[in-house]
Amino acid sequence: MRIAYATADQLAAWTGNPAPSDADWLVTRASEDIDDALLTAVYCVDDAGMPSDPNVVQVLADATCAQVE
Repeated sequence: MRIAYATADQLAAWTGNPAPSDADWLVTRASEDIDDALLTAVYCVDDAGMPSDPNVVQVLADATCAQVE
């Protein structure tokens, strides 16, 4: 299962531009890059493997959008 830490709407808000047609693919691919950087990071996750702390959720969404940009 591929995890995406951001949505197309979050990407659009981050860049200030409409999300491109391949935004879902872009944020999924960027999330994979973020996962590589988090290899030894420790944070709480839910049953789906997504971070459960709202601050961590926001940081990962921001990092994902920055990676796409």
